[in-house]
Amino acid sequence: MRLRVSSLVAIAVAVLLAPAPDTRAATLLFSSGFEGDVVLAPPNGRWQQIVGGDSVTGATWPARLWAGSTSIDLLTGGGGPSGVIANSIETVTGHDGRPTRALRLNVLRKNSGATQSALLLLPRREPSAFYISLWLRLPANLGQLLGPGGWAAINPAWKTRGDFRVGTVIEVDSDGTPYWRMRWDTNANGDVPLRVLWDQTNRSVPVPQGEWFRLEFFTRRGATDGRAWLKLNGRTLFDHTGGNIGVNNAPIDRIFLGTSYGSRPYDVLVDDIQIWDGVPGETATSSDR
Repeated sequence: MRLRVSSLVAIAVAVLLAPAPDTRAATLLFSSGFEGDVVLAPPNGRWQQIVGGDSVTGATWPARLWAGSTSIDLLTGGGGPSGVIANSIETVTGHDGRPTRALRLNVLRKNSGATQSALLLLPRREPSAFYISLWLRLPANLGQLLGPGGWAAINPAWKTRGDFRVGTVIEVDSDGTPYWRMRWDTNANGDVPLRVLWDQTNRSVPVPQGEWFRLEFFTRRGATDGRAWLKLNGRTLFDHTGGNIGVNNAPIDRIFLGTSYGSRPYDVLVDDIQIWDGVPGETATSSDR
C-alpha cells in the first residue's frame, strides 16, 4: 500500500503532537516512624492529633496529603476517652530488634460495637491511586482475646463518602485460629443499601501474633478496572480487580492507617508508615496520580 507524502506528513505531525505517556516513577509522599519530637496531643473531643517533626525522615505531623490532614478518631461509644481509649507513642523493640518509637492504639473497654481508635488520613481531594507500607504488632494472644467468632479490623483500608469500602479483618475460627478476610462492599456510613460486591478469605498465610509484620496496600480506583491488593511480609494476601467506585461516584474521604477496632478490646502497635502515589519501583500512569 502506498501513502501520499501529505499523508505521511500528517501521520508524523500527529505522532509529534500526541501527549507523551506518563512514565514517572512513583513518588514518596510521606514517611514517619514517630521518631524525634513526634508526640500525641491531648484529645480534643473525638479527635486526637499527632504533632511534631520526625528527626529521622524529616516529615512533620500531621501529614497533609491530597489537601487533607491526619487525625486519630476516638470513637468511644459514649462519653470521653478516659478509661476507654489510651493511645501513646512509646519506645519499644522494633521490627529490626533495635529500640524504636511506635504508636500504640489502645482500646481498653468496649462501650458499644463502634468503640475504636483509628488513625485516619482525611483527603479532601481524592487520590486516584496510592500505596501504603507500615509495620504492625498485634497482641501475642489476639486469637484468645477475640475468641471463636471474634474479629479485628486490620489496616490499611479506605471508605468513600458514603457508598464504597475496601476493608480487611482478622476473623477467628471455631478452633481459635485467626485468619484473613477482605471485602469490597457499600458499608461506608452512608444511606446506600448494604451490598457485598466481593468477599474472599485467606487461611493459608498465618496471622502473626506478638511479632512485627509489614503490610503493603495498594489501591487504584476505577469503574471496571479498579484494583486493591494487600501483602504481608511480601506475600500476597489478596489481589482483586473490578469496579470499586460506588453508585454515587463518591470520593475516598477516609484512609485508615491503623486501628484498634474489634469485637473485644485490644491494642496494636504501628510503626514506619510510608505513603506513595504509586507502587515504589514502578512507573505511575496518569490515572495513578
